Amino acid sequence: MTTSAITAAVAARPWQLSAEAVALWQRFPPRANPKSWSATRQTRAAVVARMLRPPFLAEDSKTRCNRKLTLLKVLDWPRGPRLP
Repeated sequence: MTTSAITAAVAARPWQLSAEAVALWQRFPPRANPKSWSATRQTRAAVVARMLRPPFLAEDSKTRCNRKLTLLKVLDWPRGPRLP
């Protein structure tokens, strides 16, 4: 982000940043916002494999089973309900 872009962004806000805040913003500009991260592009199998090994692995078999079922529900959630 250039100095002029920062100045324009600051001017567009109804509140004002202090000179110290603007200096910090210029010294440490915001990171680029990527379209996705490597962790969000993992396959379902990779996520399940990662979450079913330490440090996430529970010692109790019932807890492991419940965690796995819950994990699979969470991974299915963005796709919506499955019809019979």
